[in-house]
Amino acid sequence: MPLKPRRPCPTIGCPELTDGGPCEAHRKQRQRAHDAQRGTAHERGYTSQWARYARQFKQRFPLCGTGPAFTIDQPSPWGCLRDGRYVAAEHVDHIIPVNHGGEFWDQRNHQALCQSCHSRKTRSESVAVKSGTHSAASRSIAG
Repeated sequence: MPLKPRRPCPTIGCPELTDGGPCEAHRKQRQRAHDAQRGTAHERGYTSQWARYARQFKQRFPLCGTGPAFTIDQPSPWGCLRDGRYVAAEHVDHIIPVNHGGEFWDQRNHQALCQSCHSRKTRSESVAVKSGTHSAASRSIAG
């Protein structure tokens, strides 16, 4: 099967050919700029206090798809429990992202998710933001 032809890096003046998107150097440059604008995890509130809180939250809500706004019968739309799978939670996720109006410390804005579900939700939000379709109201908090 023939391979797709390589395309030029979309950065003006860059001669590199890629399989799609920016070349490695410009991808890293964009990532550094994004990270600088975003701030460190500590600057965004993920401190030792958050780590203690997250540990306690996962003790109260040990399964992926649970949290104060959800029940076993009505789990989070993002968690494994929705599919009837009992998977240990690894992350405390903000249902409505803080940078889209969600409250950082509001328990009702938190849900326990496994790594896979957390990555899927984060990726979905990132795509929605890039396409201009993300809205805090689209993922309202139950309850």
